[in-house]
Amino acid sequence: MEGNETAAYSEPIEVAPLVWESFLWGLLSAISLNIGSVIGVTCLPGTRTRAVLMSFGGGALLFALSIELFGNVLMHSMENGHTDQVWAMEGSAVAGGVFFAVLNKLLNDQGAALRK
Repeated sequence: MEGNETAAYSEPIEVAPLVWESFLWGLLSAISLNIGSVIGVTCLPGTRTRAVLMSFGGGALLFALSIELFGNVLMHSMENGHTDQVWAMEGSAVAGGVFFAVLNKLLNDQGAALRK
Protein backbone atom coordinates (compact mmCIF):
# COMPACT_ATOMS: atom_id res chain seq x y z
CA MET A 1 0.00 0.00 0.00
CA GLU A 2 2.93 2.31 0.53
CA GLY A 3 3.68 2.40 -3.22
CA ASN A 4 0.06 3.18 -4.14
CA GLU A 5 -0.43 6.06 -1.68
CA THR A 6 1.38 8.55 -3.91
CA ALA A 7 -0.52 7.36 -7.00
CA ALA A 8 -3.86 8.24 -5.39
CA TYR A 9 -2.95 11.92 -5.20
CA SER A 10 -2.52 13.97 -8.35
CA GLU A 11 -1.16 17.46 -8.62
CA PRO A 12 -3.76 20.22 -8.35
CA ILE A 13 -4.80 21.93 -11.57
CA GLU A 14 -4.29 25.69 -11.69
CA VAL A 15 -7.79 27.03 -12.37
CA ALA A 16 -7.31 30.65 -11.32
CA PRO A 17 -5.37 31.80 -14.44
CA LEU A 18 -8.06 30.33 -16.72
CA VAL A 19 -10.79 32.09 -14.76
CA TRP A 20 -9.04 35.45 -15.08
CA GLU A 21 -8.29 34.92 -18.76
CA SER A 22 -11.95 34.05 -19.39
CA PHE A 23 -13.02 37.11 -17.43
CA LEU A 24 -10.74 39.39 -19.47
CA TRP A 25 -11.99 38.00 -22.80
CA GLY A 26 -15.58 38.44 -21.65
CA LEU A 27 -14.83 41.99 -20.52
CA LEU A 28 -13.24 42.81 -23.87
CA SER A 29 -16.29 41.44 -25.68
CA ALA A 30 -18.67 43.44 -23.47
CA ILE A 31 -16.71 46.68 -23.85
CA SER A 32 -16.97 46.50 -27.64
CA LEU A 33 -20.74 47.00 -27.34
CA ASN A 34 -20.25 50.22 -25.38
CA ILE A 35 -17.57 51.47 -27.76
CA GLY A 36 -19.83 50.80 -30.75
CA SER A 37 -22.78 52.56 -29.15
CA VAL A 38 -20.69 55.65 -28.30
CA ILE A 39 -19.37 55.81 -31.86
CA GLY A 40 -22.89 55.36 -33.25
CA VAL A 41 -24.35 58.12 -31.07
CA THR A 42 -21.55 60.68 -31.41
CA CYS A 43 -20.65 60.32 -35.07
CA LEU A 44 -23.17 58.35 -37.08
CA PRO A 45 -21.36 56.61 -39.96
CA GLY A 46 -22.71 56.85 -43.49
CA THR A 47 -25.25 54.43 -44.88
CA ARG A 48 -22.66 52.44 -46.81
CA THR A 49 -20.36 52.10 -43.79
CA ARG A 50 -23.25 50.95 -41.62
CA ALA A 51 -24.24 48.39 -44.25
CA VAL A 52 -20.69 47.04 -44.41
CA LEU A 53 -20.42 46.79 -40.63
CA MET A 54 -23.81 45.10 -40.28
CA SER A 55 -23.06 42.61 -43.04
CA PHE A 56 -19.70 41.80 -41.43
CA GLY A 57 -21.39 41.22 -38.08
CA GLY A 58 -24.08 39.04 -39.63
CA GLY A 59 -21.47 37.03 -41.50
CA ALA A 60 -19.42 36.56 -38.34
CA LEU A 61 -22.48 35.28 -36.47
CA LEU A 62 -23.40 32.94 -39.32
CA PHE A 63 -19.84 31.63 -39.48
CA ALA A 64 -19.78 30.97 -35.73
CA LEU A 65 -23.10 29.12 -35.93
CA SER A 66 -21.91 27.05 -38.89
CA ILE A 67 -18.69 26.05 -37.13
CA GLU A 68 -20.62 25.12 -33.99
CA LEU A 69 -23.18 22.99 -35.83
CA PHE A 70 -21.07 21.48 -38.61
CA GLY A 71 -18.02 20.86 -36.43
CA ASN A 72 -20.09 18.69 -34.11
CA VAL A 73 -21.42 16.59 -37.00
CA LEU A 74 -17.94 16.18 -38.48
CA MET A 75 -16.52 15.11 -35.12
CA HIS A 76 -19.25 12.48 -34.64
CA SER A 77 -18.81 11.17 -38.18
CA MET A 78 -15.08 10.77 -37.65
CA GLU A 79 -15.65 8.91 -34.38
CA ASN A 80 -18.31 6.59 -35.82
CA GLY A 81 -16.95 6.19 -39.34
CA HIS A 82 -20.35 6.98 -40.88
CA THR A 83 -20.65 9.75 -43.45
CA ASP A 84 -24.44 9.81 -43.77
CA GLN A 85 -24.78 12.81 -41.46
CA VAL A 86 -22.06 14.69 -43.33
CA TRP A 87 -23.82 14.22 -46.67
CA ALA A 88 -27.14 15.29 -45.14
CA MET A 89 -25.46 18.35 -43.63
CA GLU A 90 -23.81 19.35 -46.91
CA GLY A 91 -27.02 18.76 -48.88
CA SER A 92 -29.00 20.85 -46.41
CA ALA A 93 -26.47 23.69 -46.61
CA VAL A 94 -26.60 23.73 -50.42
CA ALA A 95 -30.40 23.47 -50.48
CA GLY A 96 -30.66 26.34 -47.97
CA GLY A 97 -28.35 28.50 -50.08
CA VAL A 98 -30.31 27.79 -53.27
CA PHE A 99 -33.61 28.44 -51.48
CA PHE A 100 -32.31 31.79 -50.21
CA ALA A 101 -31.03 32.82 -53.66
CA VAL A 102 -34.31 31.91 -55.38
CA LEU A 103 -36.43 33.62 -52.73
CA ASN A 104 -34.21 36.72 -52.86
CA LYS A 105 -34.57 36.88 -56.65
CA LEU A 106 -38.35 36.51 -56.44
CA LEU A 107 -38.62 39.26 -53.84
CA ASN A 108 -36.37 41.60 -55.82
CA ASP A 109 -38.42 40.97 -58.98
CA GLN A 110 -41.54 42.01 -57.03
CA GLY A 111 -39.95 45.33 -56.01
CA ALA A 112 -38.28 44.50 -52.70
CA ALA A 113 -35.06 46.09 -53.95
CA LEU A 114 -36.86 49.47 -54.25
CA ARG A 115 -37.92 49.73 -50.60
CA LYS A 116 -36.40 52.34 -48.36
